[in-house]
Amino acid sequence: MAERCVKIGCPEYLRIALMDACTGESIDGAGNGALIPCSRNVTAEKVIRDEEVSEFVSDCGYPDRYVQDAQLQAYNLSFELSSWSPELEALLNGNPLLDNGSGVNVGYVEEGNVGCSAAAPDPRFFVELFYRIRQCDPGSSVAYKRLLVPGMRFKPSENDKEGQIGFMRYSGSSEPMLTSGINYGPYNDVSQSIAADLNALATANPNHTTIAVPFVDELVTDPSSGLTLAANTCYMATVPVQTPFEA
Repeated sequence: MAERCVKIGCPEYLRIALMDACTGESIDGAGNGALIPCSRNVTAEKVIRDEEVSEFVSDCGYPDRYVQDAQLQAYNLSFELSSWSPELEALLNGNPLLDNGSGVNVGYVEEGNVGCSAAAPDPRFFVELFYRIRQCDPGSSVAYKRLLVPGMRFKPSENDKEGQIGFMRYSGSSEPMLTSGINYGPYNDVSQSIAADLNALATANPNHTTIAVPFVDELVTDPSSGLTLAANTCYMATVPVQTPFEA
């Protein structure tokens, strides 16, 4: 019966936070994050390099064998939203917002594309997917399995249509980053014990990189708790300043 307690459903929330590509830490500021509570066709697929065996045999018949273990190289992420958001588009593309002069955001400004005078923005992000765990005890606190993927880069968004309903499709791929940059996570709610484990790993292996940190985290409330959400901006959020963790 125990295995029934850890079955997970679809991801109920996605959280995105702008990341400093050099330090691996989240960047504080209004509009530097997003909370997405309603999406569909969410996929997070592992990119794994297959195990490789190399062998060198001398003329005397002595083998020298090298085995490269299978390695997780990246995550490919995709999801769809039912509405177009200039705030989310600007965040994922790294472009400044454009308003109508009355404080209403209507689009964003493409940078680095006119005359190729400067490189186009190429931001990286933390992406968190929260999968609700079906509890055996309905009176227990809400629990989620959180998949935290750092170093995500998004492609230009696509728009599609089903009948008379249009929707947006987003996709991206992650790249390795320093483990020590995760600390308490982009929104400062990674548990202390997990932060300690990550910090200890980073201290013991200063050149170690990580693709993703999957773990089960108990959340008393939903992932929007404690976030400052801007009104009418597709759940754009302020990213808290990270607290460096000392083991």
